Amino acid sequence: MGVVVTVLSFEHQAPVDLLIEFDKIQGDILIGLQKDVEAFVFFKIADVTKFKRALSVAVSPLVTSSRDVRDREEQIAQAKLRGDKTRFLFLGLNLGFTHAGLMELGVNGLDLDESFEAGAHTRGGELEEDTST
Repeated sequence: MGVVVTVLSFEHQAPVDLLIEFDKIQGDILIGLQKDVEAFVFFKIADVTKFKRALSVAVSPLVTSSRDVRDREEQIAQAKLRGDKTRFLFLGLNLGFTHAGLMELGVNGLDLDESFEAGAHTRGGELEEDTST
């Protein structure tokens, strides 16, 4: 297993990627999307074939990568160095699935945490949330 290493120079040079492909990792995983507001959309997969096609053609190209997020962080840092107080309008998209969704898509054989496999609805009481809807 590789180690994620980003080497930064003290002379404000661009980071150097080692052992990781930032283009293939969603932006909220390593760094976190820059956001003032976020929205969550929940859905059920009615037709796996159509869903996979739509995901591949219409959604996947829009997913914000870790490289995008890191580039945005650099843009913010450079603006701050210039004394620029601009608020950037960064839009980002990440995609996540429940265990049931992964199973519906045929993703099997993963070693997942038991609480993830059981589903969030089983832990709602721990969080004092209404899980009846």
